[in-house]
Amino acid sequence: MTLSNLPGYFSHSLVTRADFLALGITAHNFGRLVERGDVVRFRRGSYCLSHLDSHFLVAARIGGKVTGPTLFGRLGAWQLPDRATIHISVPRHTHLTKVPRGVRLHWSGTPGRSLAEEKDTAIAHVAALRSTRDSVAVLDSIMHKGIMSRSQVLAALHATRRGRYLAPMLDATAESGVESMFRLWLLNHQIRFRSQVRIGNYRVDFLVGKTLVVEIVGEEFHAPRDMFEADASREAYLQSLGYRVLRLSARQVLSRMDEVEAAVLGLIRSKRHNRGPAPAPTAPTRLTSSRARGAALPFWSP
Repeated sequence: MTLSNLPGYFSHSLVTRADFLALGITAHNFGRLVERGDVVRFRRGSYCLSHLDSHFLVAARIGGKVTGPTLFGRLGAWQLPDRATIHISVPRHTHLTKVPRGVRLHWSGTPGRSLAEEKDTAIAHVAALRSTRDSVAVLDSIMHKGIMSRSQVLAALHATRRGRYLAPMLDATAESGVESMFRLWLLNHQIRFRSQVRIGNYRVDFLVGKTLVVEIVGEEFHAPRDMFEADASREAYLQSLGYRVLRLSARQVLSRMDEVEAAVLGLIRSKRHNRGPAPAPTAPTRLTSSRARGAALPFWSP
């Protein structure tokens, strides 16, 4: 048996010498695997494969498990911009002499040899993030991607006060974390809107008031030509029906929210989000480079 066809749990767990011997690997060959560095010893009797994901190796070194947004990002959920931070859970009374740089510890980990935290516990660690918008964005994505069902996520959140606070804010229809963040901004400003609305041949991210369509795009630059042309056709169609289109990039929502706030609130204050169909199609509204300073928002807490 080679390392490439070991049982699946070897790829995310601490294992023992006995686990290797049980698969027919001789004591001599096991020793050679350790000598070559294919198998790494972390503490007496505990080993793991050296080619494991780097996050799992960090967890193994400190006796913990990958959890929270780091774990769900590996499972396909939307990932926070700060991907350098690794979320690791450890049992409450674990004694650590040194924590690696870039690691955020969660002191409510479950015991066991797996280097991946239990999903219910990992949900609680997502809820414990300092920023409400970060927690909601990841939780929405977990449901939208089918990693856990809505009922499973809500059941896990119910275990903590923070989770119960977040539960009413969740929306599994959000297609990206950035959409979730913009939705929270709308809610925080008590702006009436609908999300994932079908208008004629298309489905739009947000419909604010009667006629303001807000679309969230993943990349600000270097979009493929066919995507650019599809977006232009989409905008022209919506404008022909009397809708005003505001396109926001992920970068703007994540780090230039003052521009977004100025643009959206400006349209609302001028009542342009509730005007009836325009007599002729108009050019889409786009953000300028000017940077109006908006008030600090509770959902944007660091």
